[in-house]
This record gives sequence, C-alpha cells and structure tokens, in this order.
Amino acid sequence: MKSILHSHLYLELHKLISQALRYKPELLGLQLNREGWVPIVALVSGILDFTPHKVSLDNIIELLDSSPDKRFIKSSCGTLVKCADYGDIQLPPSTPPPILYYPITYSSALLAREEGILPKSHSDYVVSYGDKSGAVKSPHGLTKYIILKIVTPPMLTRGVSFYNINDVTWQIDAPVQPRDIKW
Repeated sequence: MKSILHSHLYLELHKLISQALRYKPELLGLQLNREGWVPIVALVSGILDFTPHKVSLDNIIELLDSSPDKRFIKSSCGTLVKCADYGDIQLPPSTPPPILYYPITYSSALLAREEGILPKSHSDYVVSYGDKSGAVKSPHGLTKYIILKIVTPPMLTRGVSFYNINDVTWQIDAPVQPRDIKW
C-alpha cells in the first residue's frame, strides 16, 4: 500500500488518533491501561471500524513513527502506543526566538490577560510557533482566534525550559504568565 505521508488522509488520521488516545478512547472502542498505553492492533482495528478510508497497519505504523510533533510513543517492544506527556519528551532544551506566537480564542485571551496561558491538564503543554505564519496556518481548529505574542527572554531568566518540536513549533514546561504576553 502506498504511503499516506503528506496527504489529507494523514492529517485526518493524526487528529483522530490524537483525540482517541488523549480524550476519547471510546471513539475507536479502545481500552487504555492506567499509563495510557493501548495495543497498536486494537488502534488499527478501531480505525478500520471507524473510517471509510482504506488504511493498513503499515500506514498506521508510518504515521506513529513520523509524527512531526512527536505526539505518539511506541513501547520498546513495538506493540503498544500512547500519546506523549511532559515526562515522555526526550528533547533537549533549546533557546527559542525572542517572540513566540500563540493562537487562542477571544474568550480564552481575556482569561489569559488575568491568569496567563495554563495547561488544561498535566498532560497538556503550551505549544507556540516560532513565526507568525505557523500560528496563522495552524490555529488548532479555532474558528475565531487572535494571535498572542509570548516574550521569551524573561521566561528563560526565570528558568523556563523550551523544547523545539520541529522547525517552528515550541513547547514549554511551565505556564505562560500574563506578564510574558505582549498585548
């Protein structure tokens, strides 16, 4: 079967798998263990039952192995998969650009003015973009949003670690405080 990389199907499946492994395992009929692992064969079976697209085990393995945001982790034996959490990330800290851009809904922006940008749970992390075009192209499915500017030098001074996920996507290990947002 041909590769699905760089296709609309790849993006569709990536979103489906992320949603099932992070928030709604019942979407694909999955039973995650306490640590969030699920057998890859169960994931593939769930996808085949859910989607009308013709995909193979090889397509799913390719997707899990090539995720640019390193969202999925396979077990050492290669038979289990889960979504990455903070503790799973094996990237070295690196120095970000002085400004990162973050797409956010208007209502959340009002909250961010008071409280900063907080993770929704312990497994969420703030993702920002190293250039404005990345934030404009990838607004996390938001329909009405603004782009906040996150000023990084004061955060680095406070000891916040930044991780470069790919060329433009950055992850941090702490919430963004209101004083770090340029309005």
